[in-house]
Amino acid sequence: MWGLLIIQLAVMGYLWCYLTNRTEGLIAKEE
Repeated sequence: MWGLLIIQLAVMGYLWCYLTNRTEGLIAKEE
């Protein structure tokens, strides 16, 4: 059970970083 929780946290952290970097990239291009 803890294994699944850790995997979910890792996936969410990865997606959060990916979306944040992508958003910053789009904002930088517009400026």
